[in-house]
Amino acid sequence: MLIETDRFGQVEIDSDDVITMVDGILGFEGVKRYVAINHGQDKDLFKWLQAVDRSDLAFVVVSPEKVFSDYVLDISPEDLKKLQVQDERDLIVYAITVIPHNNPMDMTVNLKAPVVVNSRNKLADQVIVSTEGYTLRHRVFKEIGHKPDGREERRTVIVMEGEDKDVSVIQEAKREHNDR
Repeated sequence: MLIETDRFGQVEIDSDDVITMVDGILGFEGVKRYVAINHGQDKDLFKWLQAVDRSDLAFVVVSPEKVFSDYVLDISPEDLKKLQVQDERDLIVYAITVIPHNNPMDMTVNLKAPVVVNSRNKLADQVIVSTEGYTLRHRVFKEIGHKPDGREERRTVIVMEGEDKDVSVIQEAKREHNDR
């Protein structure tokens, strides 16, 4: 199956990979069919949730547990029924990601209302999780640190597992961004 996209041009997809939204994504309820497309060479972290029937609509998504390993999906029995889930291990969870063009270090993910896909039947829906502490704009990165002379040092870390872990590649990206 060949689809037209603004971002990728024409893309050949397998019709078995088409995800059908039960109720749609908030603000785009009328758009029901999507396909997950890998982001370049990165097959694990970021994907594009590309609308099949609307070339201009694509969301950057990430599996929340890839960024926040302690992420817990608390999905209601009603949502499980709507997706016809028989085994919760069949669920794929995508958090819609916002990456500001002028400052990617301000990236946020929507942990409160992820897109949940039943991998067996490809039914999906954007669900509201009841877990406390998750937000619609959960920051992925934060800046911390001080230089020995007391001046603030800008050091970017990724927040994972509730603790700070340095990511040198991200630090380098931040330096390059600040040098512009």
